[in-house]
Amino acid sequence: MRTNVQPWDSPDQKSVPPDPDGVDTIHLKTTRQSAWISLKRFAELNKISTTFIEQIADLIDLPELRESRTRRHHFSFTEYDHVLEVSGWAFRIGQFVRCDARTCARAGLLHDVGSHWFDTRAPVSLARRLAETDGVCHAIQAHTILPILPRTVEAIVVVIADFLTTASECGRACVGIQRSFRSAVRRGEGEVSAGW
Repeated sequence: MRTNVQPWDSPDQKSVPPDPDGVDTIHLKTTRQSAWISLKRFAELNKISTTFIEQIADLIDLPELRESRTRRHHFSFTEYDHVLEVSGWAFRIGQFVRCDARTCARAGLLHDVGSHWFDTRAPVSLARRLAETDGVCHAIQAHTILPILPRTVEAIVVVIADFLTTASECGRACVGIQRSFRSAVRRGEGEVSAGW
């Protein structure tokens, strides 16, 4: 086993991070490798440095995060898609405003995991179980703005990142709806008003 494996190494190099529990099955290797590959691809697409990956690397294998890949969040986006994008935005904005970007990234990644709408109890409970800092827990709790207002710059950054991500998801969904409508009209499955 290589001792200097980095999470962003190529999959050809069999770069699966070491398992802290000593469990090393093919299923876990495959799951971890695909998680690392998708995280690396996300970072490349969004021009995020490897520093971002280092800040959340220990969270990426969480069973709760794996389960979030199956839960729909906004439109056709999964909870995993949403929290990963919020985490990336939060990290970049945190660096830009020179606050604790690590806190922003970690809170962004955990902020909606297992939650339902404005109920932040599940993600805060998860963060506390993982012994995250009070800053991370506060940012998760305050990301909905109500009933708790953000008191730190990091919490405000997570609110902004969540808003930007949600707005982006809504925009992408609207474009998809518009394309579907137009293709249905072209096939003669609908009527077009004078405005179209």
